[in-house]
Amino acid sequence: MSTMKYNSTPVTRIQSLIEQAIDRNTLPGAVVLVTLGGRTVYQEAFGLADRETKRPQGIDDVFFLGSTSKPLATAAILTLVDKGSLELFNPASIWFPEFNQAALKSRKRVRSPVIGELLSHTSGIFGNTTATKQQKQLLWNFNRDLATVATQLCGQAFFCPPGEKFCYGGASMTLAGRIAELITKKEFDKFATGAVFSQLGMHDTFYRSGTNYRDRFSVLYTHSAGNMQKARFQPRYKPGCLVLPPGGIISTAQDLSRFLRLHLDDPVHRSARILSSELITVMRTDTTDGKPMDIRTNIDVQDHERELRNEGYGLGWILRDIDEDRRARVFFHGGAFGTLIWGDVTTGLGIVLLTHTPFAQVARLWDDVISTIREIWGNTGA
Repeated sequence: MSTMKYNSTPVTRIQSLIEQAIDRNTLPGAVVLVTLGGRTVYQEAFGLADRETKRPQGIDDVFFLGSTSKPLATAAILTLVDKGSLELFNPASIWFPEFNQAALKSRKRVRSPVIGELLSHTSGIFGNTTATKQQKQLLWNFNRDLATVATQLCGQAFFCPPGEKFCYGGASMTLAGRIAELITKKEFDKFATGAVFSQLGMHDTFYRSGTNYRDRFSVLYTHSAGNMQKARFQPRYKPGCLVLPPGGIISTAQDLSRFLRLHLDDPVHRSARILSSELITVMRTDTTDGKPMDIRTNIDVQDHERELRNEGYGLGWILRDIDEDRRARVFFHGGAFGTLIWGDVTTGLGIVLLTHTPFAQVARLWDDVISTIREIWGNTGA
């Protein structure tokens, strides 16, 4: 379903790439939105939002973001730093006294992680590759509240001393979200809505909502033996369910483009700047300091050796093209069900790619789409 008409032959390559992937059952449907210098230059919807009902994908459909939530949640938490309610070097033990007795599985004592480490996967708390099955389940039981989840997370042994390694996952950011609740006396979804979503006009972005989005929801699918089928997990977003700060946001392409524009210094959004320029820069400044990264992105890169692709992690953003000051030109983040947001501060190019099937199925497709978009608009400047 296209909302705009194009004559450009290079643009038809984007359409062909996605339509061919849909024909191969790689993905059910998708929305692509591109901005340049704060102006939307391309947007299109493809395929189906719901294969069972044959409902076409729409430009304003809502998608479950998964880990693409991380930069949004991080931005919300950092508004507290701008207000002076929080510091990146505050130890988490201020809010979680359990961390005064933090220890490894060997029972060796370690210090408390600080806020910046919670937001950069360097806290020493378990991540995706080090978590047990039971630890993973702590984050994906939506029948509890964030306070309960945080208490259970604080009782887990650290996998390494804070600051020693990078280990990607959602546990540490979940704890940062709970700290925001304790500071603001608000549930995290209400806090994030007031601090970020409403301020940027992201009115279809939420963790929980009393609105029925059934006619706009993009149903999640998985792949098994080459066949696409409806996923067992479908997001719960009704009032009362768990608010998972680093992985539970639902949003649209239009709303996400508004968030990207904030980080691309779009003049239209300067009046609604929710973060200082200093903190926006901090978000895209590498924190890994050469530590090996246990996350494979495969986005817009032909060689997957980290030293050649110059990749790192800031606060909530995966980073690429990092300069000698550890600041990145390119920043992005993806989610488990195929969502991705991407920006280039040098050209002012912003890309939103949304689908609703496992990221592993679409990583190479998104790589090709981003490369094509950069060929068309990436060298024109903002």
